[in-house]
Amino acid sequence: MSAPGEILTGDGDPAPVLGEKPPAMEAPALTDDPATVERALVARLLAADPGEIASADLYSTRSVPPSVGHGATIDCHDGSRVFINHVR
Repeated sequence: MSAPGEILTGDGDPAPVLGEKPPAMEAPALTDDPATVERALVARLLAADPGEIASADLYSTRSVPPSVGHGATIDCHDGSRVFINHVR
């Protein structure tokens, strides 16, 4: 989801908005468990982030996970959001 008010003109990407990085997360060894894959993917995104990510919400850690079960919402400092969903 684009940042509020962002208009894509085809003139390239806007300058990134950097801020405080969320805490790092240890990447587990991959297994067939979707929660492990979810955590490993988000851990690697956080490790590669130059400071654009404000927070990461893993669906498997919610008290009531959404219908997709596993995935994450990544909030960025510029107001944009990335949704990662597990497709069965």
